[in-house]
Amino acid sequence: MRKRRLGKSSLFVSELALGSINFGGKITTSSATKILDIVYEKGVNLIDTSEVYPMPFSESGYGKTEKIIGKWLQGNNRDSIIISTKAAGPGEFIKWIRNGKSIHNRENLQSAVEGSLTRLGTDYIDIFWLNWPDRPINSSDIFFEESKQQKSYSIEETSDALLSLVKAGKIRHFGISNETPWGIAQYLKFGGEHFIGIQNPFNLINRGFEISHAEMVAMENLSLIAYSPLAGGLLGGKREKSPLKRSKRDSFWLNQYNSIQNLVHISKLKHIAEESNIKMHALALQFVLSFEWVASTIVGCSTTEQCRQNFINTSILDKKTLKKINKLHKQRMPPCN
Repeated sequence: MRKRRLGKSSLFVSELALGSINFGGKITTSSATKILDIVYEKGVNLIDTSEVYPMPFSESGYGKTEKIIGKWLQGNNRDSIIISTKAAGPGEFIKWIRNGKSIHNRENLQSAVEGSLTRLGTDYIDIFWLNWPDRPINSSDIFFEESKQQKSYSIEETSDALLSLVKAGKIRHFGISNETPWGIAQYLKFGGEHFIGIQNPFNLINRGFEISHAEMVAMENLSLIAYSPLAGGLLGGKREKSPLKRSKRDSFWLNQYNSIQNLVHISKLKHIAEESNIKMHALALQFVLSFEWVASTIVGCSTTEQCRQNFINTSILDKKTLKKINKLHKQRMPPCN
């Protein structure tokens, strides 16, 4: 599997990364271990996780995913694997993590890193992310609304804390997740060369990143680690005729993709895939990887069979197919964009 340079770092990450949000939840420990073995054999070197996993988030499940990965790590060459994990931000929905007041200050970040190191059974974390910002932002909407509930936060203090963890050898690099262009600008200002990029959603039906974030990422030599490249499975090739019925607890942020309009658009994308003799899930992955500012995209799987299907050696999407995709996408956009 091809690898790409991660931002300004010396790390080269596999184009497809393994997402682990269901390890220890919907996916048993034994199945998770088999999936880890399969993707590692396929050349995947980037394993992405978080202290809050698995989903749905719960006090009883807290840290379970990192423990599963940590146990697997013990039987493999640690230096050949890039571990990417995240620190929770503040939130009443995760009261069991630092009392739900996990603002990214020095004390909390030190606690988060030490906890992850213990569960992962390793001496260092390759990429340490802030799972979501300290300040309340509406990351799932296209409209900006200034929050009336401003929390006390300092991105300068957060950056200093992260840089101290780099200096101590606990983490090698750090990044942000579910952030805005303004957030990127602040971490560029305070984070130095060890700030390497951002994790945000990006896929064939969610292309907002191109308009809002992409130029800054490209011009500042950062990287996007794209998550949800298959839009929660909707771009996986199954022919859905109506929106999926997911409970709020199980859907998390996926309901934003769950609409008749998106299903109509996906049906048209499937025609493009068929004309290009490409499977739908391959088209979706190749699209995300068409951009040089994307270092890798996080792919999940529920079974070993799905794992073998999703983790493929991607090729470069030809310009003719990309032109068809863009032409179709413009039909969805407001006329002045």
